[in-house]
Amino acid sequence: RAGAVIPMWPAAQCTRDVDRSQAALHIWPGDGKLDHYEDDMESRAYRRGHFRLTSFRMQLRGNVLKLSWDAPRGLFEPERKDWKLAFHGISEGNARVDGASAAAIRSQNRLNLRIEDDNQPHEVILEF
Repeated sequence: RAGAVIPMWPAAQCTRDVDRSQAALHIWPGDGKLDHYEDDMESRAYRRGHFRLTSFRMQLRGNVLKLSWDAPRGLFEPERKDWKLAFHGISEGNARVDGASAAAIRSQNRLNLRIEDDNQPHEVILEF
């Protein structure tokens, strides 16, 4: 569906076995948003602020897609060290991250980017 941003992980037998360090955001171009929530999935530490909430926004204008996100809120530090972004339905194009040219890997009918998760806001622009 256009505008969808869906977090995905490798398959596991149960949720406690999911390797969240391998999380990827699968993105279908359009206008959309995602509030991505993370915590330790075991304790109630989220009540004391040990959670992480990252808000993503996406806009499509013609052949230009903009994905931006804010600095995360909360104290939780995930094992994941970068954001893996898979833009579906885009096989060719130019990518910029925070204004600088970025290397995108083409795979099947999608463009893949990896961006360090440094707890800062970022903006990705794809022209296709």
